[in-house]
Amino acid sequence: MARYLDQVPFSGIIRIRDMMYSVERPFRLDQGDVSFDAPASVKDALLRGVADNRTHYVQTTGIPPLIELLAAKLRDRNHIPIDRPDEVMVTSGGIHGMYAVCQAVLEPGDEVLLPTPAGPTRGSCWPGRGLTAFSTPAIPQTTSSPTSTRSSAS
Repeated sequence: MARYLDQVPFSGIIRIRDMMYSVERPFRLDQGDVSFDAPASVKDALLRGVADNRTHYVQTTGIPPLIELLAAKLRDRNHIPIDRPDEVMVTSGGIHGMYAVCQAVLEPGDEVLLPTPAGPTRGSCWPGRGLTAFSTPAIPQTTSSPTSTRSSAS
């Protein structure tokens, strides 16, 4: 395995998730999993997709109709200046999206602010990249500069 993986901390949320399995019908807040069954409309759409043989890989940045709808929504409702649908990318989740952004914009030697408290995967984008990470409170305090721990994430 790559050495930088040794720098990625074990997630505390995994221990919490494992404890959750000892509770009957827990209210889940871990890893994007919801505490309710899929609605009938979602189940029906899934079955239709399988029956129509729509089971193959799609474009890695998202299917064009979805991207076009997202671009229009971001432009029209959120007032984000999206000129073209190719300025939007669909990822397989928030963590994947953050990873893609980090890989695209961060260079060795950059400094990164890590809000705390935060999810366990917030620091998984930079180990082995030659970055310096600063922990800073996510909730505003009386000071405006990050003074928490400084760790080299190279």
